[in-house]
Amino acid sequence: MVTAQTPLYDYLLDYLVDKASPQEILAFELPAESRNREAYLIEKQKNASITPDEARELSQLLEVEALVSALQSRALYALDAVASFRQGWKDAMTGQTYPVSELWDDIDAD
Repeated sequence: MVTAQTPLYDYLLDYLVDKASPQEILAFELPAESRNREAYLIEKQKNASITPDEARELSQLLEVEALVSALQSRALYALDAVASFRQGWKDAMTGQTYPVSELWDDIDAD
């Protein structure tokens, strides 16, 4: 199983963010059928009536859901980074900048 801590997991997320636009990734939803199946299996697990095959299926559904969530988080971060860059570029082009010598004024070193 690939976990969020592995470089391969990060590599996969970055690859997918590069291949689809952040907006497309944020708009992606798992099919209702999968979400309904997951809810059903969770209920069976709570009632201790889940079979080993169903437990594996639930584990896979939860892993995919976690992957999609992480991917959407990366896409949101990418959008924020692009928006921040655009704002900075706009500020620079319109002369709304601060001299480097003043950037750290009024910051306490305590």
